[in-house]
Amino acid sequence: MASEVATINPAAAANDQIAASAFGGAVAFETAQRVGKALSASSLVPESYRNNLPNCLIALEIAHRIGASPLMVMQNLYMVQGKPGWSASFLIATVNASNRFTPLRFETRGDDPFADDYRVRAKAKDKESGEECVGSWITWAMVKSEGWSTKGGSKWKTMPEQMFTYRAAAFWTRVYAPELSLGIRTQDELIDIGEAVVSEVPPAQIADERKAIHDQAAEQYAETIEAVKEAIAKFDETGDSDALYTVRELWEGIPQAARIDLWLAPTKGGCLTTRERKVIKEQLPRDEPHDAATL
Repeated sequence: MASEVATINPAAAANDQIAASAFGGAVAFETAQRVGKALSASSLVPESYRNNLPNCLIALEIAHRIGASPLMVMQNLYMVQGKPGWSASFLIATVNASNRFTPLRFETRGDDPFADDYRVRAKAKDKESGEECVGSWITWAMVKSEGWSTKGGSKWKTMPEQMFTYRAAAFWTRVYAPELSLGIRTQDELIDIGEAVVSEVPPAQIADERKAIHDQAAEQYAETIEAVKEAIAKFDETGDSDALYTVRELWEGIPQAARIDLWLAPTKGGCLTTRERKVIKEQLPRDEPHDAATL
């Protein structure tokens, strides 16, 4: 029996644990402690959970309540000055995986994320009722009046397009699916509302963060990006406008959040050349393919 206990797979045990609350009774609590102890000894969990059984138990309880993997909760729940905060991308993924709504999409007004008229809101449809669930507009007026962009090292100054998307998702979730976030704000929100002191972020660190975000998206959608490049090359060589419709279809097939990550390149071009970015930004057709002859 002892040898069987020693060979328990912590990840598998943790996934089984979310079927019951860690605080649902003496037996459940004892089981959760065993699972939590195994997880706390793993080098794969973040520092705040290593050799910290109480934090692991809380993560197991949260995972149970939102129906997520305990390991994913640990990887995406950050402590900011003693307060827990979700990764915004995890919050979006949780909504999309709930199967209660269509995937979150983001409506944008304005072309320049640094311009005062730029705004973003999140929307999705309730699959059961068909109701369109539309979130609040996140505007520069809101950002400035709330003081979000004035914090030292604020990412609103360096990557506003991504911050608008993440904040729109957080607002939407609190209105339409608060049970998925459990009332926990995102990490970025905790920083912005002043519940944490943020030190000035060196430019090199900002560049590294952008590169990591960009490279992850570029790797995930490498085949689509390569197809986009081929279609743009075909257009440049032949002038065939049908190639632009292909580019549009491929580019819009990438989720909007990932497109933002790709656009916020670590250098001037990133995975896309200056020419390719110009085509995507300025030359993609807005009409249907059968109207291409009128272009």
